[in-house]
Amino acid sequence: MPFTSRDPATGALLRDLAPTPLPAAEAALLAVAAAAEAWARAPVDRRLGALSAIAAALDAGREPLARAVVREVGKPLTQARAEVDKCADLARVLIDLAPGALAPRYVRLDGVDAWIEPAPLGVVLAVMPANYPLWQPLRTILPQLAVGNGVLLKPAPTASLCADALLDALHAAHPDLPLGLARVDEASTLALIAHPRVRAAVCVGGLRAGAAVGAACGAARKRSVLELGGNDAYVILADADLPAAAAEVVRSRFKNAGQACLSAKRVIVEAAVWDAFIAEVRPRVAAARLGDPMDPATQVGPLASAEAVERLQAEVDATVAAGAACLLGGRPADLPGFYYHPTLLVGVPPDSAAFTDELFGPVVALTPARDADEAIALANQSRFGLGAAVFTGDRARGLRLAREGLRAGTVALNGPATSDPRLPFGGLGDSGHGVELGVEGLLELTARRVLRAPRAPLRMDRMDHPFVHPAPVIDALRASDEADLSDHGDPDALRAALAEALGLPAVALTHGAEDALLKLLLLQAADGRKVVLLPTPTWEGLPRLVSSLGLLAIPVPHLPGPDGYRTDTAALDATLARSPRATLLLASPNNPTGHQTDAAWLAALPDRHPQARLVLDGVWTPLRSPLAPLAAAHPGRVWVVGSFSSQLGLPGLRLGWIAGRLPGVMGAAPGLGAAALRTAAAALAHRARTEADLDRARGAAAALGRSRGRRWTGVPTEAPFVLTTLAADVRPDELDAAEAAAGVRPARLRLPEGLALRWTPGPASADARVRAFLDRLDAAR
Repeated sequence: MPFTSRDPATGALLRDLAPTPLPAAEAALLAVAAAAEAWARAPVDRRLGALSAIAAALDAGREPLARAVVREVGKPLTQARAEVDKCADLARVLIDLAPGALAPRYVRLDGVDAWIEPAPLGVVLAVMPANYPLWQPLRTILPQLAVGNGVLLKPAPTASLCADALLDALHAAHPDLPLGLARVDEASTLALIAHPRVRAAVCVGGLRAGAAVGAACGAARKRSVLELGGNDAYVILADADLPAAAAEVVRSRFKNAGQACLSAKRVIVEAAVWDAFIAEVRPRVAAARLGDPMDPATQVGPLASAEAVERLQAEVDATVAAGAACLLGGRPADLPGFYYHPTLLVGVPPDSAAFTDELFGPVVALTPARDADEAIALANQSRFGLGAAVFTGDRARGLRLAREGLRAGTVALNGPATSDPRLPFGGLGDSGHGVELGVEGLLELTARRVLRAPRAPLRMDRMDHPFVHPAPVIDALRASDEADLSDHGDPDALRAALAEALGLPAVALTHGAEDALLKLLLLQAADGRKVVLLPTPTWEGLPRLVSSLGLLAIPVPHLPGPDGYRTDTAALDATLARSPRATLLLASPNNPTGHQTDAAWLAALPDRHPQARLVLDGVWTPLRSPLAPLAAAHPGRVWVVGSFSSQLGLPGLRLGWIAGRLPGVMGAAPGLGAAALRTAAAALAHRARTEADLDRARGAAAALGRSRGRRWTGVPTEAPFVLTTLAADVRPDELDAAEAAAGVRPARLRLPEGLALRWTPGPASADARVRAFLDRLDAAR
């Protein structure tokens, strides 16, 4: 199998190389593997910096790379430029996706901190086709570089010049990339898969190639991602916008001269609009400009090879012999090179070649269907399932058919089925398995590593607050965390003292407010309650926590007002009427984002919705809200949760509480280290001192909540911290500069109005730093 490159527009020989011998390919593999080991240890931001350099190199090399594609593959110049642009976009999308996708996910266990993180596998062998010689290799290369894998590229025999140009551009952008090239034949490809330094393979190609790669990976117990083509069905229903549908069909089918996996290969038209749709498609096919791919006006270029023309002609002839009519084209063009006329086949039988096989060429094939049901059935009558589309004027019906009717990995409504760097891409059936692109594709060829460690001690370096604590409280905070409660004489007495200090009938201790919410959500799930209502805006981690437990989070927006947000009680009543067994997770009326909830409505809610359950987040001073009595009045139906760190003036102390009846084991076992309890006891003993600090902090927060600057606005809150929303033009570098100048580092959070900042104030010196920060921000520009 020689690596022979020809100009498809002229047939002229460009290069003819023998395959690389296996020992030389193995040497290239070992070099990639050695580089990959160092690459995997590099921080994520350094790897993403390489992707940024690659994106810039693709932008700078757009024209020479596009012309290389035109010369070797025959793709029209405008489409080749678009391919380069899409590759650069992929690099930038990965830079956005990777930090979140690759970040360790923290899981709190009993007495143990645990993290789940993606881990690179090693070297991935990329077996690539010729039709998209930049996009398809980079679809593998760039995500693997982001996660820390290396890649050995095996290019298509007819597109190795493009592979050379691509790797030259990548290595010029970043010389340390774990990336190599192997021009090997089929036998050597399978031998490389068996090599211990190859840990996975990606194959984009036909069924035979996919079967061989998949079997080799299976025998070697290695991962594989197979994208093996498609025979996409585009369904045109009677109520569709026919001109728009016809334009999309022809555009999709003629991209890259019909040599695309995602393409409108089978067009199934409801009988009621059969003639009208043909009338729309025919002039568009006739007008498609065939010619020199270097001409920007060309729409359809040559096929990849003389063999491709011969194969397509045989498939067209077989389809016509089976009963289809050829209205346009149907023959090679009388031009140098490998051209085929844009072709329109109508009345294509479901058992003919143009319906059952994947035709790689500029052929639009139309098949009639009696009605929508038969159209969907015909669409699904294929061993492939890569892409599909449905065109209809009824959006709701179209979404239902797209979701429930059409079987494909990517289904589009009233538009083309295309890949997007932000979305996972993969097929069903014989189209292969595994996904590329999006977060799912980014993580497809990674392992999951779990790290476990005893719970970290509660030390002063975890505290980020300006309160001036009495010496015994400082000593307790500095004490090491111990595994049991043996040095604390009476946890039950402490629990009772804390409940009394908060004005609550009884409390269970937890590791923090988040832990309290987790336990209560687990309690709801165990009770068979699957729906959680979340008035928004709320803590951004809460919807993720709900979803991670397999529960359905239904957001119910708060109503904005001049003094923050007001709970939309009518919307909540209506939603609870539809989901009577839902759990309402409601922030308290003095929530940091200013939620105001009608007290009478809240008090009557348990009686008005007797099947519902109520979890009230009372983090901030429940004595100032109507929450506390509800837990006692409705045991087993209402719970209030909060954090002692807030009430006791100890931000950062991992000690939370639940008020309300709990199952015995959940309520009795605090599962806390001794240091947390000692600190809470010390804080109770000096409650007057900490309460004065809290009152001062609340006063500072209230004053700033009524203030505004040129580029910030205070948010009213009864909580002991400052919350301000920023003007839309504030840049991250301006925030960094203000933090450095003022010596404070506020938390950054997102509200519907935009970015907000939060500080915990305290003594006058802390208030002065907050003011200095805001003044610096106002003076920045």
